[in-house]
Order: sequence, then structure tokens, then C-alpha cells
Amino acid sequence: MKLTKDDKKWAKEVKDRDGWKCVICGSTIRPNAHHIIAREVTDLRWDVYNGITLCPKHHRFSRVLSAHQNPFLFFMWLKERRWETYKYLEAYAKRVLWSMIY
Repeated sequence: MKLTKDDKKWAKEVKDRDGWKCVICGSTIRPNAHHIIAREVTDLRWDVYNGITLCPKHHRFSRVLSAHQNPFLFFMWLKERRWETYKYLEAYAKRVLWSMIY
């Protein structure tokens, strides 16, 4: 997947905000900007509140706490440790869900 100029700008803003370290373990090795709600959701694709900085382990590889390997546990962690981000994205999800129901 080819990253656009806007993708790169978004990733830099997310990492700048998080101090270029994994928000879970503090690692500064190869920080990744992760879309909490999939990047295919265009409303949030470049919204920095939909991003979080993770090390490769917590982004893709840990079976216990990885945004990709164990998304449910990751969302539980997000709710406990990044409450403001969780509430922001929850409000978005509720707006989308309610618009589909009604």
C-alpha cells in the first residue's frame, strides 16, 4: 500500500503527540502510527484522535495485547488508559450506529 502525503503527515502528527514512543510499553524502537478505527473509514482516516503510537509488538505481534492480534483486549486497554480517545471514538461510533438504525 502506497502512503500518500496526507498519510505521512497524519502518522507524524500522531507520533509527535505521543513522543515517538509506544503508548503501551514506552519503546522507541520503530514506532508505528496505528489507526484505531480502520483507515478505510474516510471520516476518520486523517483524524489524529483516531491514531495511536505503538511499537511493532503492540501493533501487530503480541498475542496478548496487540491492536491487530487481540483487538478486543486492545480496546479494553484503550478504555482504561486512553479514556479521552476511547470516548471520542465511542461518540463517533454511536453517531454512525444511530444513523443506521433510524
